Amino acid sequence: MTEESQSRSATPNFQLNIHEWIESQQSAHGVRHDDYAQYHGYCTRRLSRLSHHPDVKKYLVCSSKFASDKSAAKGRGRHAYCSRQNDTFAIDEATGKVEVPHSSILWYLVVLAERSWAHANMLQKQKKKRQNVLRKLKKATLWAQRLEEISKDCTDDLTQQECQAYASWMVANLALEKMEYQVCE
Repeated sequence: MTEESQSRSATPNFQLNIHEWIESQQSAHGVRHDDYAQYHGYCTRRLSRLSHHPDVKKYLVCSSKFASDKSAAKGRGRHAYCSRQNDTFAIDEATGKVEVPHSSILWYLVVLAERSWAHANMLQKQKKKRQNVLRKLKKATLWAQRLEEISKDCTDDLTQQECQAYASWMVANLALEKMEYQVCE
């Protein structure tokens, strides 16, 4: 056996029913009635539960002690203006990839994307500035693309297709809001 095949067999293959889960959660938590604030609140609470799961907690970097920012390298930790998006997940130093030993890490990404999407729809319903809606949709798109990228190494083929479809759907949502109709096709 080569090293690559050994590392693939050591990496667990998760199966996530993303579409089914999203559909059931959206219908159960307010999206059916256009109550995006309720769904946003649910996603926030769900993120808290996922991030405190004992098997996942050490793989989600939520402490400024582990920030990979320039100010953190000087021992000052993360400040309010430092982005957290690039160092949210623990990266394996040997391979340079995100470690995914538990499926809750992938669900964390799904819920992050859903929360941003719900927030964008909530702002849109409240007739807030279009720029804020675009910013939230862009963030949802980034999380969905990150999910697609990470899932390539640790999920089965069906889940990879679902992640790809979900990311494409988020890209289409953003393109529709930007009125870039060629991208939506």
